[in-house]
Amino acid sequence: MTEITKEQANAAVSSNEQVFDAAGLTDEYMAKKLKALTGAMETKAQIPKGSKEFVYSKNLKAHDIRYKALELTYKLKGKVPAEKHEHGGVIDTNVHIDVNFVDSDDKHQS
Repeated sequence: MTEITKEQANAAVSSNEQVFDAAGLTDEYMAKKLKALTGAMETKAQIPKGSKEFVYSKNLKAHDIRYKALELTYKLKGKVPAEKHEHGGVIDTNVHIDVNFVDSDDKHQS
């Protein structure tokens, strides 16, 4: 079993955030992009039966994109409860996870 300190865990999370921030994917940038997606529009093209010409629609609300943007926003804000998955039959699974946080001073005293 590998032991990690709280400082190491926090450093890993911070490092991940720094990588995204350095790439320009800051929380503010992502929030602006999500907000823009909640107003997404689309133009659809169709070929009516018996015709060889495209017919374009006027700009329509892109409901699927808007819905996904709102759903992601709610999930990121923690407003959506965890999904519950129901399974039929018998599932026999044992999972054991040990995570021990130790202070870096305690680790060296052992």
